[in-house]
Amino acid sequence: DGQAFNGLDTIYLAAQSATAADTCGDGKQNNGEAGIDCGGPCPDCECLADDDCDDGLFCNGSESCDSFGFCQNGADVDCGDAIACTTDTCDPAMGCMNVPVDVACDDGNVCTVDACNTVLGCTNDAVPNCCTADADCDDGVFCNGAEACQGDRCEPGPGPCPGQKCDEATRSCVDCQVDTECDDDNPCTDDVCAGGACIHDNNEVECDDGDTCTAGDQCVNGVCTGILVEECCATDDECDDGVFCNGTEACQADLCEPGTEPCPGQQCDEETEACVDCQVDADCEDDNPCTDDFCAGGACIHEANQVECDDGDTCTAADQCVNGVCTGILVEECCATDDECDDGDECTEDTCDTNACRHDPIPDCPASDDDDEPPPGDDDMPDPTGGGSEQPLPDDDSPTPPPPRRAPCGLFGMITFPALISGMIGMRSRRRRIKIASLRRRS
Repeated sequence: DGQAFNGLDTIYLAAQSATAADTCGDGKQNNGEAGIDCGGPCPDCECLADDDCDDGLFCNGSESCDSFGFCQNGADVDCGDAIACTTDTCDPAMGCMNVPVDVACDDGNVCTVDACNTVLGCTNDAVPNCCTADADCDDGVFCNGAEACQGDRCEPGPGPCPGQKCDEATRSCVDCQVDTECDDDNPCTDDVCAGGACIHDNNEVECDDGDTCTAGDQCVNGVCTGILVEECCATDDECDDGVFCNGTEACQADLCEPGTEPCPGQQCDEETEACVDCQVDADCEDDNPCTDDFCAGGACIHEANQVECDDGDTCTAADQCVNGVCTGILVEECCATDDECDDGDECTEDTCDTNACRHDPIPDCPASDDDDEPPPGDDDMPDPTGGGSEQPLPDDDSPTPPPPRRAPCGLFGMITFPALISGMIGMRSRRRRIKIASLRRRS
């Protein structure tokens, strides 16, 4: 109880005294007496219960408190698991550790997987398809060939009957085992298997050779044969006439149809089997007089020339080809259409007559003023000088100009041609100015 010499201690000491002296020794000195604890004071107690003695270490066992109040060490923990291939240790923090060691299970056989199981111990499982000799691989089956051991592995053997059937019962190679294995997909043979060999006997039954251009098909000497139907085709090749320029023939509805033109818009050269623009110079004619047209290498060449030509325009002269175009020099005072003769006077009818403009007065025109028109007569005659010169218009207050001079006459009293032309030009210009002046006065 931790108290010296009280009533309990006396009883205890008396009890101790009653036992043999050697049972009282605890290796401690009590009251100065070595080896004896009887009759002296009690030492301090170390414990009252087992928990007071726990040092927190797993591997040294469970400590206990004895009846004298002293702690007693426990027995070391035994971590042995009775498995030979494990390493057994005690970890103060983790407890018992039983680590499997696979190499401890090596049986020296390459065809086993050696491992240490913490429950079963060593295991040596066989490796599938593993071998050390060809005999290890033989499965006893003839028809899958002779197996061989290669690199510790069994490899299947080649088929013993290439191109034939394998009969496992007789361990031999045969062409057939049943009739259906002899079917050659020929309706003209009767196929049977006899003694492992195929027999194909010819027959003479009706058949279909698959050719729409034959009729009365029947088996003859193992071949389905029909009578050819005239003018019939089955493929496009049967219609090809070998001519390039008439197109590619085709077989349609069992009949040959002509091909389409291979060179639309071009020439077809049968010799080279090609489409070209021309074959001879005449094929290149472009109806242009200003080009020289010829054929070179199947292509048309149009080279510009500089020959004389006719551009079809009556108001041009000295027409000549320039850069492939017929070009003429414009003739002055010439017209081709009525629109070119419009003088802007609504009271004249303007027309082009034989490449010359005419301006005929329109009768009873509301806009006309007879007082402004010069009197008919000599003023419409050609200029006697032949140069087409005109007299200036007089003002309203000016005296009347003298009459124009007469043009010189030629043979038989006719006006000479140069003078006539010059006079006509001058007359037209003069009348136009008179009309313009008249319009100005009206406005």
